[in-house]
Amino acid sequence: MTDRLNGTESHNQAADLVNEILDPLDGTLERLADFFEAAGEKPESPTRTTGSTSPTTSRKPPSTSGG
Repeated sequence: MTDRLNGTESHNQAADLVNEILDPLDGTLERLADFFEAAGEKPESPTRTTGSTSPTTSRKPPSTSGG
């Protein structure tokens, strides 16, 4: 994006590029906001680890009551 902006030859070209980025309906920033919103809504995988071999969610095995 920076290279494109630096490569513009007129204020009108620069303004068109800025409008492409800032367009509230389908501009680059709006699409990035949608992307990060969707990424934040993804549930965490139960098999994801925190650097160890055990999952981040731990469940106790079912109790066996027997005699």
